[in-house]
This record gives sequence, structure tokens and C-alpha cells, in this order.
Amino acid sequence: MMVKIPRFETEQEMRKFWDTHDSAEYFEDMKDDEAEVEFNR
Repeated sequence: MMVKIPRFETEQEMRKFWDTHDSAEYFEDMKDDEAEVEFNR
């Protein structure tokens, strides 16, 4: 069983969490999403 991704109050809290945790441990709790990305050179 995979661990659930916690809810975050702030972006800083989220960043700190992912700096210290492996996203592979939460793979089953993640959902697909679509996003537009713009690259600047």
C-alpha cells in the first residue's frame, strides 16, 4: 500500500516536503494532469 500525499497549507510547505521525500513512494496517489508549457530562450 502506498502512502497518501498530504495536503499543504503553503507552497513553501509543499516544497520542503518534496525536498525530503521520494515521489516514487506516492506514485499510486498521483493523478494525471494536462498543462501548457512555454519555453523561453
